[in-house]
Amino acid sequence: MAEVTRAAEVLHGVLGGAAGRVLTVVDDTAVDAPPFYVHEAPLHDARVALRRIRSMLRTFHVLLDPQFSTTLRADVAWLDERLGTARDLQLVVKILEVNAPLVCRPHKAAALIELASCELEASWQATSVAVADPRFAQLHQHLVRLVGELPTSPTGATYAASDLRRVLRRAKHDVDGAAARAKKDPSMANLHTLRIRTKALRYGAEAVGLVDGLPAYRCAKAAENLQGRLGAVQDCARAIAWLEHTGANHPQLLGPTAALTELEQHGIEVATTGWRRDVRAIDKRWEEWGRALKRSGR
Repeated sequence: MAEVTRAAEVLHGVLGGAAGRVLTVVDDTAVDAPPFYVHEAPLHDARVALRRIRSMLRTFHVLLDPQFSTTLRADVAWLDERLGTARDLQLVVKILEVNAPLVCRPHKAAALIELASCELEASWQATSVAVADPRFAQLHQHLVRLVGELPTSPTGATYAASDLRRVLRRAKHDVDGAAARAKKDPSMANLHTLRIRTKALRYGAEAVGLVDGLPAYRCAKAAENLQGRLGAVQDCARAIAWLEHTGANHPQLLGPTAALTELEQHGIEVATTGWRRDVRAIDKRWEEWGRALKRSGR
Protein backbone atom coordinates (compact mmCIF):
# COMPACT_ATOMS: atom_id res chain seq x y z
CA MET A 1 0.00 0.00 0.00
CA ALA A 2 1.46 3.35 -0.99
CA GLU A 3 2.51 5.78 1.71
CA VAL A 4 0.19 8.44 0.26
CA THR A 5 -2.75 6.36 1.40
CA ARG A 6 -4.43 8.09 4.31
CA ALA A 7 -5.27 6.48 7.63
CA ALA A 8 -8.92 7.40 7.09
CA GLU A 9 -9.01 5.35 3.87
CA VAL A 10 -7.77 2.24 5.66
CA LEU A 11 -10.20 2.68 8.54
CA HIS A 12 -13.08 3.32 6.18
CA GLY A 13 -12.35 0.10 4.34
CA VAL A 14 -12.41 -1.93 7.55
CA LEU A 15 -15.30 -0.16 9.29
CA GLY A 16 -17.34 0.15 6.12
CA GLY A 17 -16.90 -3.56 5.46
CA ALA A 18 -18.08 -4.44 8.97
CA ALA A 19 -21.04 -2.09 8.66
CA GLY A 20 -21.95 -3.67 5.34
CA ARG A 21 -21.83 -7.10 6.96
CA VAL A 22 -24.27 -6.04 9.67
CA LEU A 23 -26.62 -4.53 7.10
CA THR A 24 -26.46 -7.67 4.96
CA VAL A 25 -27.39 -9.85 7.91
CA VAL A 26 -30.22 -7.72 9.29
CA ASP A 27 -31.69 -6.81 5.88
CA ASP A 28 -31.26 -10.11 4.04
CA THR A 29 -34.39 -11.80 5.35
CA ALA A 30 -36.85 -13.30 2.90
CA VAL A 31 -40.54 -12.55 3.18
CA ASP A 32 -42.21 -14.80 5.77
CA ALA A 33 -38.79 -16.12 6.90
CA PRO A 34 -37.73 -15.99 10.57
CA PRO A 35 -35.72 -12.87 11.49
CA PHE A 36 -31.92 -13.02 11.52
CA TYR A 37 -31.60 -13.31 15.30
CA VAL A 38 -33.45 -16.66 15.34
CA HIS A 39 -30.62 -18.39 13.49
CA GLU A 40 -27.26 -19.02 15.11
CA ALA A 41 -24.92 -18.17 12.24
CA PRO A 42 -26.45 -14.80 11.20
CA LEU A 43 -26.76 -13.70 14.81
CA HIS A 44 -23.13 -14.59 15.46
CA ASP A 45 -22.00 -12.80 12.28
CA ALA A 46 -23.92 -9.67 13.22
CA ARG A 47 -22.46 -9.57 16.71
CA VAL A 48 -18.89 -10.12 15.48
CA ALA A 49 -19.25 -7.26 13.01
CA LEU A 50 -20.84 -4.99 15.62
CA ARG A 51 -18.05 -5.71 18.07
CA ARG A 52 -15.41 -5.05 15.44
CA ILE A 53 -16.99 -1.65 14.76
CA ARG A 54 -17.24 -0.84 18.45
CA SER A 55 -13.66 -1.87 19.13
CA MET A 56 -12.22 0.01 16.15
CA LEU A 57 -14.11 3.16 17.08
CA ARG A 58 -12.54 3.01 20.53
CA THR A 59 -9.00 2.20 19.37
CA PHE A 60 -8.81 4.85 16.65
CA HIS A 61 -11.13 7.43 18.21
CA VAL A 62 -8.59 10.28 17.85
CA LEU A 63 -8.85 9.98 14.07
CA LEU A 64 -12.64 10.01 13.89
CA ASP A 65 -15.32 12.66 14.10
CA PRO A 66 -16.16 12.59 17.83
CA GLN A 67 -19.90 13.21 17.51
CA PHE A 68 -20.43 10.55 14.87
CA SER A 69 -18.18 7.95 16.47
CA THR A 70 -19.57 8.49 19.99
CA THR A 71 -23.18 8.16 18.84
CA LEU A 72 -22.44 5.15 16.66
CA ARG A 73 -20.45 3.42 19.38
CA ALA A 74 -23.28 3.88 21.89
CA ASP A 75 -25.89 2.58 19.44
CA VAL A 76 -23.74 -0.42 18.51
CA ALA A 77 -23.30 -1.26 22.20
CA TRP A 78 -27.05 -0.94 22.71
CA LEU A 79 -27.89 -3.40 19.94
CA ASP A 80 -25.08 -5.80 20.83
CA GLU A 81 -26.35 -5.98 24.40
CA ARG A 82 -29.86 -6.86 23.21
CA LEU A 83 -28.62 -9.50 20.82
CA GLY A 84 -26.37 -10.91 23.51
CA THR A 85 -29.14 -12.60 25.50
CA ALA A 86 -30.28 -14.64 22.51
CA ARG A 87 -26.70 -15.53 21.62
CA ASP A 88 -25.93 -16.65 25.19
CA LEU A 89 -29.03 -18.83 25.28
CA GLN A 90 -28.16 -20.36 21.92
CA LEU A 91 -24.85 -21.41 23.44
CA VAL A 92 -26.57 -22.79 26.54
CA VAL A 93 -28.94 -24.87 24.41
CA LYS A 94 -26.00 -26.26 22.41
CA ILE A 95 -24.06 -27.09 25.57
CA LEU A 96 -27.08 -28.84 27.06
CA GLU A 97 -27.74 -30.83 23.91
CA VAL A 98 -24.16 -32.12 23.96
CA ASN A 99 -23.45 -32.51 27.69
CA ALA A 100 -26.79 -33.12 29.43
CA PRO A 101 -27.21 -36.65 28.03
CA LEU A 102 -23.76 -37.50 29.42
CA VAL A 103 -24.57 -36.78 33.06
CA CYS A 104 -28.40 -36.70 33.29
CA ARG A 105 -31.19 -39.16 32.89
CA PRO A 106 -33.01 -38.66 29.58
CA HIS A 107 -36.09 -36.98 31.06
CA LYS A 108 -33.94 -34.59 33.12
CA ALA A 109 -31.82 -33.71 30.10
CA ALA A 110 -34.96 -33.10 28.06
CA ALA A 111 -36.40 -30.88 30.80
CA LEU A 112 -33.27 -28.72 30.90
CA ILE A 113 -33.14 -28.37 27.13
CA GLU A 114 -36.83 -27.46 27.06
CA LEU A 115 -36.34 -24.78 29.72
CA ALA A 116 -33.41 -23.21 27.87
CA SER A 117 -35.25 -23.39 24.53
CA CYS A 118 -38.29 -21.63 26.01
CA GLU A 119 -36.06 -18.87 27.39
CA LEU A 120 -34.42 -18.57 23.98
CA GLU A 121 -37.80 -18.11 22.29
CA ALA A 122 -38.69 -15.45 24.88
CA SER A 123 -35.44 -13.65 24.10
CA TRP A 124 -36.46 -13.50 20.44
CA GLN A 125 -39.57 -11.61 21.46
CA ALA A 126 -37.48 -9.11 23.41
CA THR A 127 -35.11 -8.74 20.47
CA SER A 128 -38.02 -8.07 18.11
CA VAL A 129 -39.01 -5.16 20.35
CA ALA A 130 -35.49 -3.74 20.09
CA VAL A 131 -35.44 -4.08 16.30
CA ALA A 132 -38.73 -2.15 16.17
CA ASP A 133 -37.26 0.61 18.36
CA PRO A 134 -36.48 3.97 16.68
CA ARG A 135 -32.93 3.63 17.96
CA PHE A 136 -32.44 0.63 15.69
CA ALA A 137 -33.52 2.74 12.73
CA GLN A 138 -31.01 5.41 13.78
CA LEU A 139 -28.25 2.81 13.99
CA HIS A 140 -29.25 1.47 10.59
CA GLN A 141 -28.90 4.96 9.10
CA HIS A 142 -25.46 5.42 10.68
CA LEU A 143 -24.30 2.07 9.31
CA VAL A 144 -25.51 2.98 5.83
CA ARG A 145 -23.58 6.23 6.11
CA LEU A 146 -20.48 4.39 7.33
CA VAL A 147 -20.52 2.17 4.26
CA GLY A 148 -20.35 5.28 2.10
CA GLU A 149 -18.08 7.52 4.14
CA LEU A 150 -16.12 7.74 7.38
CA PRO A 151 -16.46 11.08 9.17
CA THR A 152 -13.00 11.95 10.49
CA SER A 153 -11.44 14.46 12.81
CA PRO A 154 -8.94 17.01 11.44
CA THR A 155 -6.21 14.63 12.63
CA GLY A 156 -7.75 11.69 10.84
CA ALA A 157 -7.85 13.64 7.60
CA THR A 158 -4.09 14.28 7.70
CA TYR A 159 -2.63 11.07 9.15
CA ALA A 160 -0.90 8.74 6.72
CA ALA A 161 -1.81 5.07 6.83
CA SER A 162 1.54 4.28 8.46
CA ASP A 163 0.53 6.45 11.43
CA LEU A 164 -2.09 3.87 12.39
CA ARG A 165 0.55 1.68 14.05
CA ARG A 166 1.48 4.58 16.34
CA VAL A 167 -2.15 4.94 17.42
CA LEU A 168 -2.31 1.18 17.96
CA ARG A 169 0.42 1.31 20.61
CA ARG A 170 -2.22 2.39 23.09
CA ALA A 171 -4.12 -0.85 22.50
CA LYS A 172 -0.95 -2.86 23.17
CA HIS A 173 -0.39 -0.85 26.35
CA ASP A 174 -3.94 -1.72 27.43
CA VAL A 175 -3.28 -5.42 26.82
CA ASP A 176 -0.08 -5.21 28.88
CA GLY A 177 -1.94 -3.60 31.78
CA ALA A 178 -4.82 -6.07 31.66
CA ALA A 179 -2.41 -9.01 31.46
CA ALA A 180 -0.46 -7.76 34.49
CA ARG A 181 -3.66 -7.50 36.52
CA ALA A 182 -4.80 -10.96 35.42
CA LYS A 183 -1.45 -12.49 36.36
CA LYS A 184 -1.78 -11.08 39.87
CA ASP A 185 -5.45 -12.05 40.15
CA PRO A 186 -6.78 -14.40 37.42
CA SER A 187 -10.41 -13.69 38.33
CA MET A 188 -13.18 -14.00 35.78
CA ALA A 189 -13.53 -10.21 35.73
CA ASN A 190 -9.83 -9.65 35.03
CA LEU A 191 -9.72 -12.35 32.36
CA HIS A 192 -12.79 -10.83 30.73
CA THR A 193 -11.09 -7.42 30.63
CA LEU A 194 -7.98 -9.00 29.14
CA ARG A 195 -10.12 -10.61 26.45
CA ILE A 196 -11.70 -7.26 25.54
CA ARG A 197 -8.32 -5.52 25.36
CA THR A 198 -6.86 -8.38 23.32
CA LYS A 199 -9.77 -8.19 20.92
CA ALA A 200 -9.07 -4.49 20.35
CA LEU A 201 -5.42 -5.24 19.59
CA ARG A 202 -6.42 -8.01 17.20
CA TYR A 203 -8.86 -5.90 15.21
CA GLY A 204 -6.45 -2.96 15.15
CA ALA A 205 -3.53 -5.10 14.02
CA GLU A 206 -5.66 -6.64 11.28
CA ALA A 207 -6.43 -3.12 10.03
CA VAL A 208 -2.79 -2.03 10.16
CA GLY A 209 -1.90 -5.26 8.40
CA LEU A 210 -3.32 -3.65 5.26
CA VAL A 211 -0.31 -1.32 5.53
CA ASP A 212 2.41 -3.38 7.22
CA GLY A 213 1.57 -6.82 5.92
CA LEU A 214 2.58 -10.17 7.44
CA PRO A 215 4.21 -9.02 10.73
CA ALA A 216 1.01 -7.19 11.70
CA TYR A 217 -1.16 -10.15 10.74
CA ARG A 218 1.01 -12.48 12.81
CA CYS A 219 0.49 -10.23 15.82
CA ALA A 220 -3.24 -10.19 15.12
CA LYS A 221 -3.28 -14.00 14.94
CA ALA A 222 -1.53 -14.28 18.30
CA ALA A 223 -4.12 -11.94 19.78
CA GLU A 224 -6.91 -13.98 18.18
CA ASN A 225 -5.58 -17.13 19.83
CA LEU A 226 -5.75 -15.56 23.29
CA GLN A 227 -9.14 -14.04 22.53
CA GLY A 228 -10.48 -17.44 21.54
CA ARG A 229 -9.14 -19.13 24.66
CA LEU A 230 -10.64 -16.51 26.96
CA GLY A 231 -13.85 -16.57 24.94
CA ALA A 232 -14.25 -20.25 25.80
CA VAL A 233 -13.83 -19.29 29.46
CA GLN A 234 -16.63 -16.74 29.16
CA ASP A 235 -18.92 -19.25 27.42
CA CYS A 236 -18.43 -21.70 30.29
CA ALA A 237 -19.04 -18.95 32.84
CA ARG A 238 -22.31 -17.96 31.14
CA ALA A 239 -23.44 -21.58 31.11
CA ILE A 240 -22.60 -21.91 34.81
CA ALA A 241 -24.61 -18.79 35.63
CA TRP A 242 -27.63 -20.21 33.79
CA LEU A 243 -27.26 -23.62 35.46
CA GLU A 244 -26.98 -22.14 38.95
CA HIS A 245 -30.01 -19.91 38.38
CA THR A 246 -32.02 -22.82 36.99
CA GLY A 247 -31.03 -25.13 39.83
CA ALA A 248 -32.06 -22.54 42.40
CA ASN A 249 -35.46 -22.05 40.78
CA HIS A 250 -36.14 -25.70 39.90
CA PRO A 251 -35.11 -27.86 42.88
CA GLN A 252 -36.04 -31.04 41.02
CA LEU A 253 -33.22 -30.24 38.58
CA LEU A 254 -30.63 -29.36 41.20
CA GLY A 255 -28.70 -32.61 40.78
CA PRO A 256 -28.38 -32.39 36.98
CA THR A 257 -27.49 -28.69 37.06
CA ALA A 258 -24.81 -29.36 39.69
CA ALA A 259 -23.30 -32.14 37.57
CA LEU A 260 -23.31 -29.93 34.47
CA THR A 261 -21.82 -27.04 36.43
CA GLU A 262 -18.93 -29.30 37.39
CA LEU A 263 -18.36 -30.09 33.72
CA GLU A 264 -18.31 -26.40 32.81
CA GLN A 265 -15.93 -25.60 35.66
CA HIS A 266 -13.61 -28.24 34.26
CA GLY A 267 -13.98 -26.53 30.90
CA ILE A 268 -12.80 -23.28 32.46
CA GLU A 269 -9.77 -25.04 33.94
CA VAL A 270 -8.87 -26.48 30.54
CA ALA A 271 -9.44 -23.19 28.71
CA THR A 272 -7.35 -21.14 31.12
CA THR A 273 -4.37 -23.47 30.82
CA GLY A 274 -1.79 -21.68 28.72
CA TRP A 275 -3.24 -18.18 28.59
CA ARG A 276 0.00 -16.74 29.99
CA ARG A 277 1.85 -18.44 27.15
CA ASP A 278 -0.56 -16.79 24.70
CA VAL A 279 0.26 -13.39 26.23
CA ARG A 280 3.97 -14.05 25.71
CA ALA A 281 3.25 -15.00 22.10
CA ILE A 282 1.58 -11.62 21.55
CA ASP A 283 4.62 -9.86 23.02
CA LYS A 284 6.91 -11.86 20.75
CA ARG A 285 4.92 -11.07 17.62
CA TRP A 286 4.69 -7.39 18.59
CA GLU A 287 8.47 -7.18 18.97
CA GLU A 288 9.01 -9.00 15.68
CA TRP A 289 6.70 -6.52 14.01
CA GLY A 290 8.76 -3.62 15.37
CA ARG A 291 12.02 -5.18 14.18
CA ALA A 292 10.56 -5.77 10.70
CA LEU A 293 9.64 -2.09 10.49
CA LYS A 294 13.15 -1.04 11.49
CA ARG A 295 14.71 -3.30 8.86
CA SER A 296 12.47 -1.82 6.21
CA GLY A 297 13.29 1.73 7.34
CA ARG A 298 9.67 2.59 8.15
